[in-house]
Amino acid sequence: MEMIRAFVALNLPVATLNRLAEAQKVLRRAAKQANVRVGWVPAANMHITLKFLGEIDAENIYAIRHRLGDRLIAWPAIDLRVEGLGVFPDVQRPRVLWAGLAAKGAQGVCELAEAVEEVLDELGFAREARPFHPHLTLGRIKEGDHPFWTDKRITDAGDGQGGEVVLYRSVLSGQGAEYKALARFPLQPPEKASLNAHGEGAGDDEGREPTVATVAIAEDAQKSPRVQEHSQEHEPKA
Repeated sequence: MEMIRAFVALNLPVATLNRLAEAQKVLRRAAKQANVRVGWVPAANMHITLKFLGEIDAENIYAIRHRLGDRLIAWPAIDLRVEGLGVFPDVQRPRVLWAGLAAKGAQGVCELAEAVEEVLDELGFAREARPFHPHLTLGRIKEGDHPFWTDKRITDAGDGQGGEVVLYRSVLSGQGAEYKALARFPLQPPEKASLNAHGEGAGDDEGREPTVATVAIAEDAQKSPRVQEHSQEHEPKA
């Protein structure tokens, strides 16, 4: 039995990630001036973790791909605006610096996360006991506790759509962790999502096929780019 470490995440638009990279530059300078050592997450590696699965039997991947594909086939893309900064677990013990979402986008992501949670619950995965808090990790504080972020704001990360849910495998190595996409679930533009939800505009096989990765897991993993570890399993939710 092969065990793999996996999680489900929502990817963000490139334009939003680019703006977050600019915001990180300001935060980097502030952290350096405050003598706080931070391990910064490259903007290209940021995403919103919807569900951390932990170590699972690799054979479960096929059922997860199928059930998530069925559930998300008509799910609309989510309008997002990144704004606000916070830390986990609290300002007295800052360990994770994160960016939040505006209320409307946050609600949409929470509903998406609940749908993912329901699917995985039906497959026998334990529900997360902590409340879900959608966020993007900007960095992990390694040393120092000065609240260098408190006078900073993320107010212009731009509007965009969260248009893709991805089932990732996390592979640990001496250089850290690498992500490999096992399946991708494109979310639909609102008008197309409405048609799919009512079974219009596509036959039984149309519209469903692009929802999940069509290549074998091993092939997909070889083609996927390697990125740094960024998951929510050790980040308290608020």
